[in-house]
Amino acid sequence: MPGEPVLIRGSVTDISERQRYQREIERLAFSDELTGLPNRRLMLDRLQHAMDREQRENTLGALLFIDLDHFKTVNDSLGHLVGDGLLREVTTRLASGLRAEDTLARMGGDEFVVLLEGLDSNPQLAAEAAAITAEKLLKSLVGTCWIDGHELSISASIGIALHPFGSQVAADVLKQADTAMYRAKQGGRNALHFFAPEMQAAIDQRLQMQSELRQAVQRNQLYLVFQPQLALATERIAGAEVLLRWVHPERGEVMPGDFILLAEETGLIEELGAWVLEQACAALARWLPQWPQLVLAVNLSPRELRQRGCVARISECLQRHQVPATALELEITEGVLLEDVEQCISNMQELKVLGVRFAIDDFGTGYSSLTYLKRLPLDRLKIDRSFTWDMDGEDGSGLMLVQTILVIARNLGLECVAEGIETQWQLDSLREHGCSLGQGYHFSRPLREADFQAWMQQHQL
Repeated sequence: MPGEPVLIRGSVTDISERQRYQREIERLAFSDELTGLPNRRLMLDRLQHAMDREQRENTLGALLFIDLDHFKTVNDSLGHLVGDGLLREVTTRLASGLRAEDTLARMGGDEFVVLLEGLDSNPQLAAEAAAITAEKLLKSLVGTCWIDGHELSISASIGIALHPFGSQVAADVLKQADTAMYRAKQGGRNALHFFAPEMQAAIDQRLQMQSELRQAVQRNQLYLVFQPQLALATERIAGAEVLLRWVHPERGEVMPGDFILLAEETGLIEELGAWVLEQACAALARWLPQWPQLVLAVNLSPRELRQRGCVARISECLQRHQVPATALELEITEGVLLEDVEQCISNMQELKVLGVRFAIDDFGTGYSSLTYLKRLPLDRLKIDRSFTWDMDGEDGSGLMLVQTILVIARNLGLECVAEGIETQWQLDSLREHGCSLGQGYHFSRPLREADFQAWMQQHQL
């Protein structure tokens, strides 16, 4: 009847405990209990999904199979507790060298796998990216650590297989990376090896050049050249850009484009940069008594500029050679705007206080943000040679682009230096539109020290 109470019977079951058990079962099924990393089952699942996606998007990834060197000796001699501690330490070191989107898994024992997804559509570029990560991981592992009072040495061997590259099955790619890892061990351990022979040949060549470049300083194979920079209004010399050259005993002259990027990727750029700065300051010390207004422009890589000891290193070099900071100009690329911008700006500001000048090189070819450019303590913008060469194009767009850069520089209160001036028309046009300085073959090729000194005698400051 309406208005009468209704009796409802039911039961309530608390399923929170059941859900907890379910989550625990899933964790045990897909995670490694010791390290908390994804296990073999989950890794193969992620690898297959990655390969399917890469197949659709026409890109390549890589699988890195990592096996510790001599781990069995640790377990047998010091026990499993020490071995487990070493595995946790290795997990921490490997994870620190990876991007957030990379997957690190433990396959069991002392075997780890790293999944790198969507590296590049070009096999060679994908292989190079994988090799760079593998080298970084090897470097992070090499050394010693203390586990339960025992000092242990760590190193590893890494096998690399690209995917999808000849196989569409995750288990096959894992076997390929495993096979490559054993080849790395057979080659002497603490090394990396590609499953694909053509990839390995390219990487072997890259590693050989890296080793030779490391020895180039000690073996006196490097030298500097100087390309004059002139004031366009008077065509009198104002300074020079310092450029690095490498004469290999077998390869002959190695172009900077063939080794500078390698030096940046491997960290050798810091050693090379220190050598170049030392030689440039020594040259300034010899020339300034005769040409007191001379300014030498030295390239400084983003990697060097991000270092916290950058300011002290440059300051000490200037003091050691008794060279005023105003005689040094540091050329940076727009790459400084991509990572750790605040540290770069801080270092630049400290150097600016000392009197060091700054120019941004190859302006317009990188990733410039005008907001950041306003914050950088710059003195000059350098117009990339490609823009200078396009100035006389039929559609006039090249000249318009150069004019735009000159306007930007003027509004920011900066001088402009045009690279790649090769014709009288380019010189006249740049001068007409207010470009202050220039360099290029129209004036002079880069010169060895003695030739540059003779050239300065003819083109007084």
